[in-house]
Amino acid sequence: MFQDEPYHRTGFTLVSGQPDRLTEAVVRLSRAALQLLDLRQHDASHPRLGVVDHIALHPLGGLAPAAASNQYGAAPAAGGMGPTTVWVPPPPGSTPLAVAATCANLIARQLSPPQAEEEEEEPVAVAAVAGAGRGASSVGMSSSSSSSSGGSGGVVRAAGGGQEPVPPLPVYFYGHAHPSRRGLADIRRQLGYFRRSPEGGWRGGLEAQQLPAGNDLSAFPPDLGPATAPARWGVVTIGATPWVVNYNVPLSGVDLPTARKLAKAISERGGGLPGVQAMALQHADGLVEVACNLLDAAASPPGTLQARLEGIAGAWGLDASQVRPGYQTNRSPEELLRAAVQALRQ
Repeated sequence: MFQDEPYHRTGFTLVSGQPDRLTEAVVRLSRAALQLLDLRQHDASHPRLGVVDHIALHPLGGLAPAAASNQYGAAPAAGGMGPTTVWVPPPPGSTPLAVAATCANLIARQLSPPQAEEEEEEPVAVAAVAGAGRGASSVGMSSSSSSSSGGSGGVVRAAGGGQEPVPPLPVYFYGHAHPSRRGLADIRRQLGYFRRSPEGGWRGGLEAQQLPAGNDLSAFPPDLGPATAPARWGVVTIGATPWVVNYNVPLSGVDLPTARKLAKAISERGGGLPGVQAMALQHADGLVEVACNLLDAAASPPGTLQARLEGIAGAWGLDASQVRPGYQTNRSPEELLRAAVQALRQ
């Protein structure tokens, strides 16, 4: 879990080698957030689309015996020393992402149930393909869920009974969960996610400043659920993608307009590094941050991004000390797998 109070935002990362169990856990966590939080009370410097802002499913690969590291294409430990297992990336191809997409679809259909006459269909089982990891000794899949505090058919009820029912929510798919493979940023742009208030913050529900026609989604209809965003809960985006690194760089003594220019310069969309999405946000203690999603950390790792941002800032006349060391808000796939194995051993 990564909690960021200035952003009024908490990220949860769940790991499992059994996609059906992961799906169940994500749904329970989402339902709990939906019962506890109210988007209308949201007031922060980080944008959002809903109480459960987005759910991302990622294949993690697996851990294999170190002796088999060459077979799996992983680097052996230097000098023969080190851990008894090595991380094996997910195999190339679409199979692991297809499993993630199936999970995304199952989660979506529980957060936005179909009409009663359609609910008799049997759910798709995904546990049978959980071991598609090229013989790795343990395989895993991760779901990252971000919550912002603040139709017809069935209703979503939180675990624990007796609580207020949540209506089916508008759901937008992205990545391998959507036929077009569209990106999360494409959905966010359509729904005004980047449309900030003049002072750089986001307050209340989507109707407050993002959607031109109140909570009406008919201009960009969701893949599931109603074409009206519930004021209390907003919408949910759910996707299946390769692992994404979240990396933020604090800036000291830099105003928000300059930080926005830096964010644009570092992003692929602005002619910067490949696979980098970036935006500038007001953080705490007078700092602003360039918040980045690294969609391909192999092509643009955090160190490369940090160095490029420092170089651009220097060329613009900023002092080197104004670009502070960046930090990740999530762990690497290997770290997550090792933490999961350790937890199972306890």
